[in-house]
Order: sequence, then C-alpha cells, then structure tokens
Amino acid sequence: MLGVDSLGIKLPLADREVHSWAARGLAHTCWVLHADQKSRLAPEEVEMEPWLSPDDSSLFGNWMYHVQVWRGKGKSGNGPPGTEETYVQEMDPLRREYAVTKDRYALWPEVRFSNLF
Repeated sequence: MLGVDSLGIKLPLADREVHSWAARGLAHTCWVLHADQKSRLAPEEVEMEPWLSPDDSSLFGNWMYHVQVWRGKGKSGNGPPGTEETYVQEMDPLRREYAVTKDRYALWPEVRFSNLF
C-alpha cells in the first residue's frame, strides 16, 4: 500500500487496484492467523490451501489468473477472489484455509518463557 501511495499517479489505475487488493488481503490474512490462535500469536509457519483450476481438476494457484477471470466476469463483490474479509474467532481448525506447519516459537524468547502455553 505504501508503494501505491508513494508512486501515486505514476502507476496505472489497474496496477494501483491490484497492489491495494493484495496489500489488504495480506493484512487480513495476518490478522486471521493471529485471531485464530488462543494465544493470539500467529503460527511460525503455515501452508495455504491451493486454489484449483476452474473445473476443479488441477491445482492453479496463480492469483493474477483468478483476478483476470474475475475482471472478465464483471468484477462482482467487494474485490477479487482471495481478498474477501472473513471474521472468525478461534475458527474450527477443520474449516481453515491453511494448515499450521510449525507452531513452536523457538526464536521468540519472550513467548518461550511466558506462561501463555
């Protein structure tokens, strides 16, 4: 978002939109990763669920492909796929769109020595 603001008019409108959506989606993902945990500390590492091709037959995770398809269909909703904001509180781990791959905080002494766990 800072890049969009600092480059301003030098960046074409379509590029400004994409950068803004990506920044908002990334910020929301970070918030969800924190909010989903009892400790309110995001896991050290996660693996996101892959996106499937339009016919669900193969993996197709290129976000820009999905943005282009969304634009071609008239830009419905509040943003492109993957930027929808969901609000959860300690979501059921079976419904999450990510898997925690590393939940230990070995590099964070302030967490390791706390009584949160």
